[in-house]
Amino acid sequence: MFHLRWLSPLAIVLVALAFYARPAAFAQPEAAAPAEGWRQYHRAELGYSVPVPPAWVVDEFGLFLPEREVRIAPRDAEPSETFLSVRLADRPLDQITAAYAQAPGAAGQAVTFAGRPAWRYLTTGLRLETFVAQHGRVYLIITDRPDLPEVQQMLLGFTFSD
Repeated sequence: MFHLRWLSPLAIVLVALAFYARPAAFAQPEAAAPAEGWRQYHRAELGYSVPVPPAWVVDEFGLFLPEREVRIAPRDAEPSETFLSVRLADRPLDQITAAYAQAPGAAGQAVTFAGRPAWRYLTTGLRLETFVAQHGRVYLIITDRPDLPEVQQMLLGFTFSD
């Protein structure tokens, strides 16, 4: 019983270490051309574009909320699954990094995302959160499926408007 009690926290730590020890799939990517049938989602007022796989849906319901969230997922995804979410953070980047520095189990690192400096956190729930300051805003890009090839392609193809 003693060993099982530590298994879950140990498994989380090992997965996090494996994630950060392998070559960073998203840190300094070379964007490949999206596969056949992909379309580009673009909102000029939000200042970004992202490639979307065929048969995936773009949910813009969150555009009416202060965080202006857009979610992209397969048609049959459960509402609790976050394949890709892009939203505006509710506070400045320095406050966000300070809060995560005190959060237990959140592993953070400086990365480059869409050609911009960013902070990336892998939380205890194996959720990947990337914060990017751009256009006087802080964007929050979230996925709980970072190893899914379609999500990787969306992250690699994400661009900010200049």
